[in-house]
This record gives sequence, C-alpha cells and structure tokens, in this order.
Amino acid sequence: MYQLQQLASSTPDLQCRTYYLNLGVSALNELLLTVKTEKDPEQLRCIYNLIAAYTVTMFTCATSHRRHNSVFIEHACWSYDHSQVLIADKIFFGESAVRVIPVPAVLSSQINNSKGWIEQIIKRLIAIRHPFSKTLIASLSCKGNTPFLGIWMDDNTLTTAETSQISMFLGSDWTLPQNCMRQFSYQTMLQQPQSSQYLDHQMGHVSSALNFFQNTSLRSLHDDEQNLHREFIGNILNELGFVNLRRTKFSDTAKLDTTYFLPETINGNDTITTKQLATNALTSVMTEVTATNKSVYELLNEKLADQPFIHEEALKQLEALMIDDNGNQLDDERFKTLLKGVYFKSPKVETVFPYKMHIAEHSYRILYAQFIELVKALCSQHEHQDDDCLKAILLLSIIFDGENSVNEFFKTNTEKTFTVENISYTNHYLTGDIVKSPVMFAGISGVLLALLLNSTALNSVKFDIAQLDRYLNKIIGRGLRSHSNNVLYSLSSFVSAALRDFKVETWSVITFFKHISISPRQGETGVLFGLRQGTVKTKHLSSHALMRLISPTQFFPLNTTQELAAVQEKTLEKRSYKTTKDKSFYKVFFKELPQALDDADNNAKIGIRAYWNHLINDGESRASVSELVNHSNSLPEIIVLILSWLLEAASRHGQRDTGLQVSTIKTYLSTIGPALCELCTNTSLLSLDYDDLIDVYQGVIDMGEPTHAQSRSKRLMDFHKQCRQYFPFPKVDWQDLDVPLVDEAITRNIITHEEYERAFNLLENDQYLTLSEQESCLAVLIISYRLMTRRGETRRLRVNDWCMQSGLCSVRSNVFGSTKTVKGNRRIPYTVLMTADV
Repeated sequence: MYQLQQLASSTPDLQCRTYYLNLGVSALNELLLTVKTEKDPEQLRCIYNLIAAYTVTMFTCATSHRRHNSVFIEHACWSYDHSQVLIADKIFFGESAVRVIPVPAVLSSQINNSKGWIEQIIKRLIAIRHPFSKTLIASLSCKGNTPFLGIWMDDNTLTTAETSQISMFLGSDWTLPQNCMRQFSYQTMLQQPQSSQYLDHQMGHVSSALNFFQNTSLRSLHDDEQNLHREFIGNILNELGFVNLRRTKFSDTAKLDTTYFLPETINGNDTITTKQLATNALTSVMTEVTATNKSVYELLNEKLADQPFIHEEALKQLEALMIDDNGNQLDDERFKTLLKGVYFKSPKVETVFPYKMHIAEHSYRILYAQFIELVKALCSQHEHQDDDCLKAILLLSIIFDGENSVNEFFKTNTEKTFTVENISYTNHYLTGDIVKSPVMFAGISGVLLALLLNSTALNSVKFDIAQLDRYLNKIIGRGLRSHSNNVLYSLSSFVSAALRDFKVETWSVITFFKHISISPRQGETGVLFGLRQGTVKTKHLSSHALMRLISPTQFFPLNTTQELAAVQEKTLEKRSYKTTKDKSFYKVFFKELPQALDDADNNAKIGIRAYWNHLINDGESRASVSELVNHSNSLPEIIVLILSWLLEAASRHGQRDTGLQVSTIKTYLSTIGPALCELCTNTSLLSLDYDDLIDVYQGVIDMGEPTHAQSRSKRLMDFHKQCRQYFPFPKVDWQDLDVPLVDEAITRNIITHEEYERAFNLLENDQYLTLSEQESCLAVLIISYRLMTRRGETRRLRVNDWCMQSGLCSVRSNVFGSTKTVKGNRRIPYTVLMTADV
C-alpha cells in the first residue's frame, strides 16, 4: 500500500496525477496476480482495501460526488444492470441534489470486476479459515445488510464506503480528496462542449424539478440523452486515466435473505416514524433553547446531524410548534427572540423521485419474470381452474400494468372490494369500467379477463381483496408440488418469491401494490411516473388548443352562427362607446353604485337598473338590459359590460328563492370590477381576438392576492357568460387561463416531449399553411417549449433580443407590452436549451 501511495504522491498537475494513477493501477494489477496463492490475511486486507479504494475513486469521479460521510455506491442505489446510480449527496434544508447518474461501461465493468476479485479474496479467506469471509460474502449481496466496498479495518470490521478512500489510493497528501476529485471531473467536463447541457445535473447544482425523473422532467431513465451523458462521462474517466483492473469473473452466487443495506442518509425514510421522531426532537430542543445562547436551528443541527430526513421534517414542523406555555401561537416578537435572530425558510422538496426506486426496479424485474412463468402455466392448463385462482392472477396482471384507476383505488379507497363493470368486446377492443373509469384490456390482462369471462358468463368481475389475500395465503400453506397442479404450484412459487423479496410473512395485495407501483416502467418519463403516482397532477389539453391543432386554418374561432344570431336578437345595433382615461370617473362609479344598491331597499336588481338610468341621464326609465345597452353610448364600454353582468346576476335566484342579495352583488363588483376597469381604460374588450382577450382575463386573475385567484376566476367566468348574451364575445376555453390551484402538489399544464413532437409534426406537415405561416408557427412552438416563455413574451420578442455572441435571449418589457412581473425580465441561454436539430 505504501508503495502505491508513493507512486501517486504529491503534485497538483492533472497530467502528473493521471500518470501516477496509471502507475498505481499497474502496481495493483501486479498484486492481483498473487491473490489466488496468498495466505497472509494482512496482505489480503491490503489488496481488498486497494481494490475498494480504486473503485470508489472511479465512482466519485464519474458521479462528481460531494464531500459526504457515506458514498452512494451501495447495491440498492444501482439499477439492476449497473447502468445508473442514485446520488443524494445534498438533501438538507430542501436543497435536494437527488439525481440519477448514467454510468459509463468502464465503471459498470469495474463494479463487476471488483466483485470478482473480492470473491477471489473470500475463497482465500475460507481456505485459511478466516472469519471475515462471512462479512465479505454479505457485502456482495444486495440483501446482505453489509456495506459494499467499505474499508476493512484493523479490528476486522467493515465500515461504509467513504470519499476518504480516494486518498487511500492516490496518496495521503490529498487534502479533502473528495472535493479535489469533484473539481477534477468538473474541469474535465468543461473541456467538452457537448457537456454543457448535462453539467448542472451531473454536479447536482440544479433544482429537483429539472433532475432526471422529477416532477417536470420530460426525460426517461433510458433515453438517447442519457446515453450521450453516459458517453461523455466515459470520456472524462478515460482522459483522467481510469481503466478496468485486471479481469476476473464474478459468479453472483452469494445471496442472503436479509434486509437491503442503504447509505445512512437515505436509510429508514419511513414517513410516520420520521414525523414522530422529528416531533420528539423538536419538543426536546424547545425546552433547551431558552437556557442557551444557541438558536433552535443550531440545537437541531447538533441533535440530528446524522439523520437528515428527521432533521428536514423537524424544520418543516418548527413553525407549527412555536407556541407558548398556554398553547397559544407565539407573537412575531417572541418568535424572533426564540430563534435568536436566525430564521430559515422551512424546506420544501417537491419531487416524485422515491429513494427506493432502484430496489423496486429489482423487485419488479424478478417478480415479473416469475409472473410470466405463472401465465405460461395457466395457458397450458386453464380448463379446470377455479374463479379465485383466475381472479388472483388477473389482479396481479392489472397491478403490473400500472392502470391509473386501480392505482387510485388502492391509494384512496378504504373499501376491500372493487368491480370491473360494463365489460364489452366491440370493434376488436375489450373494455370495462374500473371505479367508474373506462379501461381497455389488452395483452396478458386481456387474455386473463377473457378466460375468466368464459368460465363465468358475466359482464362484470368483482374482486374481494380480503378474500383473495386469504386464498393466496392458504395456497402457500399447502406445500404444493409441481406435479399436483402446475398453475397452483406456480402461483404459490410467485407468492413465496414476493414474500421473500418484501421481507414479510403474510401475503397482502396492498403490500404487493406498494412495492410494484413505485417501479418506473421502461421508457417512462418523470412526468408520466409522477402522474401515475399521483404526485403530479395536470389538466387535459384544452378544447380550444386542441381545435387549433386539428384545424390550424382557424386560429381564433369566434361564436357560431347560431350564437351570433341569438346575440343580435337582443342587441340589434352595433354600438360604439365613449372612451375615457379619467380615473376619477371610475372612482365615482365604484362609490356611487354600492350606495345605489343600499338605497334600493335590499333589491339589487332595482338598484342597478336605477343607477344605470341615472348614468344615461336622458329622463327615460328603461327596464331591459337590451334597452339600457342600446342607449349607453355616452358611457365607457367596460362600465356597460359590468352593469350588464351585474343586472343579469341580480336577476338570478339566491338561496332564499329571491334575487341575489345586495351584499353578494357588492362582492361580485369588488372582486373583478376594479381590475377590469384598470386594464380596459384604453382597451375595447369587444375588439379583441381570442388570445388578447385571454391576456386581459389573465391580468384580472393575477391582480390581487394569489390566494383569491380562484374566486376571481369564478367571477370572471360568470362575467363572460352573461355578457355573451348581449355582446359578440369569442367563446373562451377557461383551461387556457393559468389559475393558481389550492393544492400546491398540482403541477399544471405539463406538455410532454411526445406531445411537443406531435404538435411539431402536425405543423410541419400541414398542407393548408403557407411556408411563411409554417415557419412562424414552428418558431413560436419551439421558443415556447424550449425556452419556457409565456404567450405574450413570445409575441413580444424582437430580433435584437437575441445575442449570437453570448447565446442569450432577453425576455423583457418593451413597446409591445410588459412582462408579468419585474422578475419576469430575464436572460435565457438559448444555445444550451435548444438542441442541434432545432
């Protein structure tokens, strides 16, 4: 070991480091030749530690690992073929750097190669009867409950892998070796132009929403970009001098039936337990904080330094526990005193990435292969199977399919039964309803359902979950043999394999669902995974947007002929209204109208009609909306629209079977009236096309407190609906408006890459578009999707907003309009976000 450290001794030059790394690898390869005949346990320990150190060094470089007290090199963090690995090296205070790194072939091979050499060392330890062989055997199994590639200590214990192992191989002169290796990998990446689009993800400098397999990720775990990322990581390892050690074969025969071993940072992430432990820690800290000079945060950090999940949960609970001795919420001054001048915003990590995803992938791969064998047995011997057997296998198949309605049932329903109803076979499609949601059955599930229907002659299938659980547990207890009933034997083998994998003694459909549902499907993107898990929710494509895709020649459809005819019957004349920029007029309006309502003896309809006639001021008294509208030329258009809306609303029956109360009409007016007047002082709503009208409505929704956006949108919908009876407004699809939802877990308006490509192909091949129209539409689509610009921002872009030298696009306010907020003025690196094919 000392010789290797000398060979890689100190020099800051990268080329020298690569040279000495190669010398170290050569020396280690010479030592590996002695393994099969070595009898000295100390020498075997030295060789093992060098193998582990070299592999960890390569691993930290390939993953750009941060300094940490554990390395995410454990079996549970890898995909089954070692092509990807989970890194979660910065998860405090909501700064989630959880990411999946694609692993190049040289590292994947080295992992298996290291396992092979550890097996050779195990054989030598067994030959000399050294007890540490059992520990190393366990370390090679993903279920061995022992660290993988850890340090073999002098006292014959195995510690978890650490980034300090880098200095074990490269030399003790490396100060903070993990940071040096991270810096080396970073600098090497910068030398490759194609690495720019992956750099932030590789280093963990990007928010959780932009990582692979996160809330808004449009990437799958197995796409072309992953392969490109993997390729340039391989180039980095090659440039730094990493190669595979001398080859040996790994048999993969060591398997132990115990728990998975996870790094301490992600181990034991049980929600209920975590919350309780966090509450206990907070309660303890709150009693200590008044007697010390330390803040709550400092005490929590000391108490929970090695338990990041509990630490993070405690921070989330902190504000809720800030109460005095009487149980009352502390005032701001007392709150600040308790925090001792230190305040951190509670962490909030909104990801769909489950830390045990790769474990679920392993389970899915193993159990699905066993399930296929079960289906084969059933297909060859299906004549005499009972209904419970067929139902059990069909339910397993539906869960493997990941059907959304079934997922929703298991996640939300407390009932123990669900039914597939209205089963029919029409036009070569087998369909049915699960929890009132239509489902199409195909593949294995379709065959199994057909077999079941053939034996029952019904058009519905009822699944009693508790009964099926009892049935499957009973099968396990029979101890069946293969020659008695191949189907029941295969079913028993499947259930037994699942129980071993899940580490439980009793079968439960719910437990099976929980393990299988978090496994990503082949080619599934982060968004689709999140939608299936229910952690991401989105609306469907609006009908207006869909119409514009289907019929691109009609971008802004107005009312139908029948709708326009109905409007003309009520307002026969096309009116032009007064325009005024005098804000005092509107101030008087919002002062006098509520007063007129109060003077109307609790009859809002009479109050609005009287005040409208007062504004017209021609001595006449008119009752109908049409008459009032046709004689309102002297009034601003927006005032006429608001009065028309309120008068129609006041005519509706309220809860007491009378017109709406005066207080209700006042609420309607105050909710959107001022915003409409402010935005339409110089604008005629009746002259706007669809997109411009949507922009105005969006402005109304955005004005005021975000928490009241929902109520403003409802009033706006009512305003538009009533006004369309008398004015030629276009029909609005309200899903085109961005309304903040109460549920913060809902991610709105996600467009998947597949939808983007379909829209692109639709525009590219549309025969009705001229070349100029086609280029314009494609440019808008590309810019909006790739640069994530809003509708108005895309429309306001000018040529001088694009800088070819810096590769930046400036989104900013100009003569054509302003950004939604001041922070909306920004620069976007379009050369990074736009791919070469664009």
